[in-house]
Amino acid sequence: MYVKISNVLSQEIGIAISAGTNCVYKPMLALHNPNTEYTEVFDMMESLNIEQDFTRSYMDKISAVIRIRVDQLRDIIANLQDLECTIMLTPMIMRLNIPDYSQEPIIIKANVISDNTDIDQMYNKEQFNSDHNRPPLNASEQQLTMLYPIYLIEPAVYKARHMGINAILNGVDMEHALQWICYQFGFESVNIYKPDNPQVYGSVIIPPMKYLSDVFPYLQDRYGIYSSGLGYYVTGNTIYIYPAFDKDPSHSPVEGVIHLIHGPKNNYLGLDSYHTTVETDTWILSVSDVEIKKPGIAAEENDGNTMTVSNPNNAMDSGVVIGKDGSVTRDTSTVTTIQLAGSKSMKTNSNVPKYKGSSSNIYKLTSDMAASEYDYIGLVWLQSVPRFIKPGQSILYHYDSKDNVYCAQAGRILSASYASVAHKGNNQFQKLFTFTCNLSFFVEPPKPVDNTVAT
Repeated sequence: MYVKISNVLSQEIGIAISAGTNCVYKPMLALHNPNTEYTEVFDMMESLNIEQDFTRSYMDKISAVIRIRVDQLRDIIANLQDLECTIMLTPMIMRLNIPDYSQEPIIIKANVISDNTDIDQMYNKEQFNSDHNRPPLNASEQQLTMLYPIYLIEPAVYKARHMGINAILNGVDMEHALQWICYQFGFESVNIYKPDNPQVYGSVIIPPMKYLSDVFPYLQDRYGIYSSGLGYYVTGNTIYIYPAFDKDPSHSPVEGVIHLIHGPKNNYLGLDSYHTTVETDTWILSVSDVEIKKPGIAAEENDGNTMTVSNPNNAMDSGVVIGKDGSVTRDTSTVTTIQLAGSKSMKTNSNVPKYKGSSSNIYKLTSDMAASEYDYIGLVWLQSVPRFIKPGQSILYHYDSKDNVYCAQAGRILSASYASVAHKGNNQFQKLFTFTCNLSFFVEPPKPVDNTVAT
């Protein structure tokens, strides 16, 4: 098929598909209880899903489905308290059905979150003897197994889930306050991008809080951390804290840029791999449909593109002047006005002002407007690598617009959801997995670079 694409985009696609990385995995799931020494290994996994929503959640949502016998299920339920799980995804050479030892396996360690299950409601009792540990002679292996879902949580979050915090920190800035809080919750691996707020506070008051998810938004709302939104997320036992809607790659907590390339849909189907990593950057080719949302105009009409607040700190030091005619004049230093530079309404000289009350936290105010500055894009990454993209990682989106004009837009990842696709393994129960990833991210306005066409 003859498809016109720009020379620049053609070169970017060439980089993305040059490596030929194996993206087929043999799954294995192991359960272990350190209190009872219970251990069980399952290689008959039916599915694995990992949902990472970096803006609406603060931890991975991982679910797996395994095929097990009833006696194995009884053992799991008896050992649910503090049950640990390790998932290993071993890269495979699919055409030979042998491990690819040139690639490291993906290992996910987590804790199991599950409710007690009434086993008698999950299977037909007539298929089993009264001795539940020994199957009847007339039952096949297929009849003796069932599908069982397992829900997993990061070990660091599992340990911190019942911890509370209440403190007064003296003589600290936001960076040191964040570090102290992370270590109080038991995080050993902390990745914090330097806050925009440099102020050293005489005291930072943290009222009693039960949940980790309450502490960081409180600091952002009360004192201000970043001027372009607060992001915080735990994955791989590391907590990341960063400006959520800052498109500058140098302001990311993660080294390296993800180059997302939208290529012709029908020209690159059926490839073994759609990504290549060169040093710290990774090129990913997507051949899916693209979903685009432009919340800017609607957000401006509802929330305004010009925000006005009164500054209580300045108001305390200045009064008002009452004229002879009764008019009241207030010092302009007590009023703060913030306006979106890239506002759609501003382009037509149509401002939508909103009064937001009283606040001296400029970081919170600008963050409230930051999310509506950008376009939101969703696309699919085939043959993906689970948990490859990190929270706060910078994105550079490559594509050809109309008339084959190459464009590149900078942005940041918002979410990544990985879903397994099962393929036949060595036997009727064992499966090999590939993963499809639904990505969403925001981008700045497009910047045309080149309009040379390649064929």
